[in-house]
Amino acid sequence: MRSITILTAAAALAVMAGPTHAGDGKAAFEKECGECHYADDFAGETKEDLMGLFKVIAGSEDHPDISGVSGKDLSAIAGYLASAG
Repeated sequence: MRSITILTAAAALAVMAGPTHAGDGKAAFEKECGECHYADDFAGETKEDLMGLFKVIAGSEDHPDISGVSGKDLSAIAGYLASAG
């Protein structure tokens, strides 16, 4: 019974966190990426693919520096973009 209660609480928290996380991702995207990119530039990409792309971008001289963007914000951006496509 205890594990059912814990799972129910965890599921409720995940549902409640979803829109906020997406909203945080949209705000972070607009702040960090929106000057050069549109969300639909990444249509069809998964969150995992986008996180890999961010790693490549971080080491690239051909893209503005993203080293100041937190991992939390990058994850939120990837989640937003993956859900927008």
